[in-house]
Amino acid sequence: MNSKLLISGHKVARVSLGFSALALALLLSGCPQKGADTAQTGADTSSSSSMVQPPKAGLEKDFAFTGADGKEHMLSDYLGKPLVLNFWATWCPPCVGEMPHFQEVYASRQGQFNLVSVAVASSEDPKAFAASNGYTWTFGQVKDDTAPMMYGVQGIPATFFYDKSGKLVDQMVGGMSKEDFEQRLAKIL
Repeated sequence: MNSKLLISGHKVARVSLGFSALALALLLSGCPQKGADTAQTGADTSSSSSMVQPPKAGLEKDFAFTGADGKEHMLSDYLGKPLVLNFWATWCPPCVGEMPHFQEVYASRQGQFNLVSVAVASSEDPKAFAASNGYTWTFGQVKDDTAPMMYGVQGIPATFFYDKSGKLVDQMVGGMSKEDFEQRLAKIL
């Protein structure tokens, strides 16, 4: 009887380890966009939406978003310095998990780069989220998901690293550690 308990306990430990590995893989891979149709990869996203604008000053993909100040901003407004664009959502654990790293790096390199976190349309109140967590970089939200689709975003967080001229240098889908964020940022500074 004692050996059955030991064997049974071993099986439970293996199943528990398997579920832990699956949870870790999902956490590291990011969150799928709510309502995203993964079959639309490569679809023409140049619709007549007012959210998508012709590119300016070297930025290949420009769009409008509503800033935490309630005003419309263009992504290209943040060129002139290296730019980090982050698509995220309040309901996405990997998105929320990487933000303390962003804040720490942003605060230590104040003024060296622009960081713009744009919440997808299904996200709840990014302004309140940023304020309640003491995040000091630019937050905004898109009215629909045309802009993330234009970038080919199928899962979030999705982060794009641009040099000061607007050239895409690196990108990452999934949550980042502080070290990973710093390594990618170093490529554009």
